[in-house]
Amino acid sequence: FGTTNFNECEKLKKLINKYVYNGMIIVAATANSGFVSYPASFTNVIGVATTGSPLSYSEDYMQMGIDTVVPSEHIIKMFDEEIRTSLSNSYAAPYACALIANRLNIDKTLSIKKLKEYAKEQSHIEMTVDSYEPDWIYRAYISGRGTMSRAEYYFETVTGVYDEIQGKIDTVIAYSMAELENLDIRNKNLIYLGHEDIHNIDVQGFIWSKETRQRQIKHNHYQGNGLEVPVVILAVEDVIDKFYILTELKRAFANGGYNAYTIGMEPECVLYALEYMPEPVSDIDAWKNFIESQTFYKQSDLVIWCIPVEEQDKYLKVYPDCDVQISLCNEGDINIVRFSFEGEKIEKKISGLIDRKDVEKIYHIIEAKLTEEEDG
Repeated sequence: FGTTNFNECEKLKKLINKYVYNGMIIVAATANSGFVSYPASFTNVIGVATTGSPLSYSEDYMQMGIDTVVPSEHIIKMFDEEIRTSLSNSYAAPYACALIANRLNIDKTLSIKKLKEYAKEQSHIEMTVDSYEPDWIYRAYISGRGTMSRAEYYFETVTGVYDEIQGKIDTVIAYSMAELENLDIRNKNLIYLGHEDIHNIDVQGFIWSKETRQRQIKHNHYQGNGLEVPVVILAVEDVIDKFYILTELKRAFANGGYNAYTIGMEPECVLYALEYMPEPVSDIDAWKNFIESQTFYKQSDLVIWCIPVEEQDKYLKVYPDCDVQISLCNEGDINIVRFSFEGEKIEKKISGLIDRKDVEKIYHIIEAKLTEEEDG
């Protein structure tokens, strides 16, 4: 089973994470269309594609969550009749299931991470890069304190003394190496939001840090014809709750039927199912190519990129021809929202704390301007 519909992604993710937390191993076919599909692309699912496909899996498997490429054309004997299955990812998935089942017959203690590694080893094309999306968390223990936000995590959290609650969690989230020194995290997954190098840390599960995203950008092979969706650049003052604004804006677009690829520049974004992207300073072309690959494979309708308001002049140079430019600043009890659309400027004032209705008004202004031309 599976879908390429972005609106079904979050529900499926919560469901899959619950089942994997409880020990289920899930193997899923990726979409034959060549777009990202769910649940196959999830980190804690073994995503399968077929050999012989005209799609360029050998280069782009990392973007689509494919863990193994195996045969799908099999001969099935039914009494005296032989039936040959067709070239399809759906018929490759049972082959991968058999590989996993045979491996478990030898060692029933293997984790989903170890089984994914085994599936990669059995792939008929070489898969050398492991870069996981931080989408697997069911229950997490957070060590340290991050940015205060009204936005909700996409997972459950468990509080208390770590030694007493560690049996209830699958993931530890930490902001510094010092926080991990007294925690036994060897059999857990890890989301690391600090700046240190964590290559030598002893973790048996999945690991994500900001270096993971940098590795994805570096190993991206997708080459398109330029970004073909609208770009909205949202410059937010530091005192404003950017995670809340982004999650609510992403939700508003989704309710309107639009798949918004929503980017923040802090690693903490991943806790809210937002996209983390580092500063595009070292290799702007590689940065932009990665955005383009993501929006293509995820069939995004637009890009929303949140940047610091004090550095907007620097980052606007990356997309100088962006479709919408918004700045959101705080002046005491008033929040000033300034829109710029190809020279046209609009200013709105929001009193007090920005809530969902305020963000929906911002969405409606953006949506109206972006669809103005097609509406005539």
